[in-house]
Amino acid sequence: MARLSPGDFTLGPLEDLSGTAPEPRTAAAEAARVFLNGLLEGRVDGTVPDARDVIVFILGDLPGGDLRIQRWRLGRGIRRPEGGWIFPILLENPEGRILGEAVVGEAPGTGWGLELVVLDRNADPGKPGRSAKFFDPTIRTVKPTGR
Repeated sequence: MARLSPGDFTLGPLEDLSGTAPEPRTAAAEAARVFLNGLLEGRVDGTVPDARDVIVFILGDLPGGDLRIQRWRLGRGIRRPEGGWIFPILLENPEGRILGEAVVGEAPGTGWGLELVVLDRNADPGKPGRSAKFFDPTIRTVKPTGR
């Protein structure tokens, strides 16, 4: 299992991908996972039928080439009032980390899929390898003051 870094905690709690969350949350989270795993392989998978071209445009150079996504984190989903879920995401590529959101909805006849991705490339929570060591929340790093 990969160690956590401070940038991982910008998402808050991570989504339960064990498949034990109540439906339809489990199906929505699985659709987000299919999309994110596709990015690792340089593909855009798991979109609803009419959204793929827009998502490919928004992602730009991230699905392939030198900037391909190497790692991802999926934050806990938030239910949308109009239906579907919004999942905070953290993508990591060789240039750093990118925060964003994956909007997942249910399309008639095709099931759950990605409707939209919003990326904030300027809100980079950190670049890999910049800190002296990885952050481990189980290690005590503050000395007691004796007060």
